[in-house]
Amino acid sequence: MHLVSRTPASLRPPGAMLAAGRRAGLATSIAVSLCVVAGCANSVDDPGPQSTRETVLDVPDAVAPIIDERGGTVQPGSMRLFVDEYHRDKLDYIVRAATTDCLRRQGYTGPVDRVRVPDPLYGSAVVLPPWLETQAARFGFLPPQPLADLVANGVEIRTSAQDRAEEIRELFRRSDRFYDDLDAAKETTWYRDAAAACKSDPAVARWSSLDIDEPAQGPWLEEFTADQTQAFADPAMTPIKADYDRCLSKHGLTAAAPDSVAYDDMFSVVGQSWEVIDEQQVALATQVARCKADTDAVPRMMEVWSRYEGATFLRYEQELTEALTFTEKTEAMIDEYLATHGE
Repeated sequence: MHLVSRTPASLRPPGAMLAAGRRAGLATSIAVSLCVVAGCANSVDDPGPQSTRETVLDVPDAVAPIIDERGGTVQPGSMRLFVDEYHRDKLDYIVRAATTDCLRRQGYTGPVDRVRVPDPLYGSAVVLPPWLETQAARFGFLPPQPLADLVANGVEIRTSAQDRAEEIRELFRRSDRFYDDLDAAKETTWYRDAAAACKSDPAVARWSSLDIDEPAQGPWLEEFTADQTQAFADPAMTPIKADYDRCLSKHGLTAAAPDSVAYDDMFSVVGQSWEVIDEQQVALATQVARCKADTDAVPRMMEVWSRYEGATFLRYEQELTEALTFTEKTEAMIDEYLATHGE
């Protein structure tokens, strides 16, 4: 599975300095969040654990597949155990905004970390994109993400968004000077004294100390990884893939050879790219999305996967129910704070 990291809320995460442009994505991307729970795709030479795993037919609602056609989300049910990417973005916004507000109240008026309003696109996480034709038309074979993230990841844009993409590249180039000034400012006594005082600020202390991942940590993570591997090796995937491949062939497309892709890239096609979005890629991705829809491939695939995750959930039902409750309460708490304090 190809992973694409996201641009930080301020266009560059604090302390992240890359020699080329000093910009990078955070490890909390949509795709990386999936990687944390279900495991990154192994190489062809290393298909991952092959032991036989238990499955269940009656999958608990807690880990039922997350399939939202309106919002464009497709994820394994285990992702409910983690605060989603959109709420992570919101939390980052809250911490930065609260810190900036406190620094100003402390009398510091120099450069501060930039604050970006959370982007709803982070609420549309997709396994093996594209799923919808609307996603294919905008992102090709890449997960839904803001244009700035595509630019930060070096994706070449050759669509109607090309001019805007170049503007963003120029913004990144100019932002290097800003971050030079910011890094220098953070070394001053003026900034350090204000930042030290802000550590005890109620809003800063409350939100910066919130550990949103710890409750979901446990031995089940390795099991969810094995669930993914076994699900894609399950014989039940064979007819799904066969139906999909026949649809591709009908429309003049060719499925990627199994030995040329990672084990979970079952929908890959010859000619697809994660580095370019142009008319050719959009047309190819659009037909892929149509074949997925025509063969009902995505719901069928996720159903097979969920049978494995259901068994894992039942083995750790008490702990995972607690983790799920924590996540639901945390996301609600973040939403409530932004609703009362504004974005």
